[in-house]
Amino acid sequence: DVASGSGHILLNAARRIGFELAKVRTGEDQPSPAAYRSGIRDAIKNCIYGVDKNPLAVELCKVSLWLEAHVPGEPLNFLDHHIKCGDSIVGLAHKEELLKGIPNEAFKKVTGDDPDVVKRLAKRNRAEVAARKQLPLDFENSVNNDLNNIANLINAFNIMPERTPEEVADKQKEYERLTGGNIWWRLKNLADIQTVQFFIPKTKDNESKLIMDAEYREYLTGKQMISQDVAMAIATAQSNRFFHWFLEFPEIFLDGGFDCILGNPPFLGGQKLSGTFGSSFLEYVKYTYA
Repeated sequence: DVASGSGHILLNAARRIGFELAKVRTGEDQPSPAAYRSGIRDAIKNCIYGVDKNPLAVELCKVSLWLEAHVPGEPLNFLDHHIKCGDSIVGLAHKEELLKGIPNEAFKKVTGDDPDVVKRLAKRNRAEVAARKQLPLDFENSVNNDLNNIANLINAFNIMPERTPEEVADKQKEYERLTGGNIWWRLKNLADIQTVQFFIPKTKDNESKLIMDAEYREYLTGKQMISQDVAMAIATAQSNRFFHWFLEFPEIFLDGGFDCILGNPPFLGGQKLSGTFGSSFLEYVKYTYA
């Protein structure tokens, strides 16, 4: 569910899957309550994913799933890797989007921008895009290898037991280690840098802090390390809760994506969108989904 809220739709999905799973396990048309609850627990552990921009909604969603999946004598499931906080319509969906560089559309004037600054930045980025050199032939393979390594680690993490509170705590530590690694953060920073250019106001104070296509591709190919020079970009990305699907759920996206998406898409539409989140947000959504 791309806008899971407190988890009502996900709960119903878990019940449906759990019921069918219990039927298969027991061979009965009406499984016992214990078999049904065990099926729901395993469905939530293995099949249910959700995203919401509101941190409170994310916590409520996890609580709802925990209550439904609780089995006497067993600890609560670890759900941080399945129920996540982020803006599900702002960010990169697929790893291939990293190769697109900084889009010229990021430098369209919106409310609050300095027109002269916008004009200079747009002209410069168009020139840099036009002058692009071909990426190294093995670059896409290196991104694939990085994501495969992350996905393999997460798959190994997924089969860690959760039978005791200590095992759940160990799983929490392992997940923090996985999402705190250098490879994961480099890919996240690259995705953030590409997206954030839509959101930083184009003013004289910010002009030197915006990242053009040529600089981005230096980071992309590893010719230049991502440094403190991009601190504003990273901070803006964090405050807007950018969500990059290929990186948040790599084991899913390397296997073709989700089998089923439920719920209402988090679109307000037109002026309501810009009025709620701002012109920069609307321009990004128009660029991404047009």
